[in-house]
Amino acid sequence: MISKLETATKSETVTKDDSMDLAEDSRQEEWHHPSFVAELFAGNLCTDLIDPFLEQPKDDKKIGDEFLERLEKFIVENIDADSIDENQVYPREILEKLKVWAEGKSNVVIIEGDWFENLSELSTYDGIFADTYGDEHVMDFADSVPSLAKPNSLVTWWNGSGTETSIIDLEGIVYEEIDVVPTQNSYYPYSKYYLPKKEF
Repeated sequence: MISKLETATKSETVTKDDSMDLAEDSRQEEWHHPSFVAELFAGNLCTDLIDPFLEQPKDDKKIGDEFLERLEKFIVENIDADSIDENQVYPREILEKLKVWAEGKSNVVIIEGDWFENLSELSTYDGIFADTYGDEHVMDFADSVPSLAKPNSLVTWWNGSGTETSIIDLEGIVYEEIDVVPTQNSYYPYSKYYLPKKEF
């Protein structure tokens, strides 16, 4: 089946209904392997699927560790998080440096501008972190994200509530409780952060 999004040209406007149709068409209907999270959502706690915990292959871990090391180095050397928090602006030079950093990395896509206004240009992703703080389209995120998330992808977003609640209305959200010690700021004064996670 060819979806409406696949047949749309760049000159056509992709509607929210088109995105929802694509999400429904892409929904996984058959499971070939057991899924801890799928069983958990069904009310079954299958600890045998997570214990003993699987070890990541050393070669695979080495690739990820090297990537994270380069990313951390870039962030430490180029990004002043306190300034961004204070001014709510990402300096233009950071985006230019990110473009240079992303060259040759086929799995890194930098999207400039408002995500919602660029929805038809976006692809599908293995994982999504949405910085929804101050986003005027935050209420559109729940309707839009199913069309952006690949099967088995993990999606998370900014949760400023300080509780296990979120203004993003998606079924099956789980929260990871994280102890935090924020510096004085105007948007998150709590000592615990509840990281929302949704698996598709």
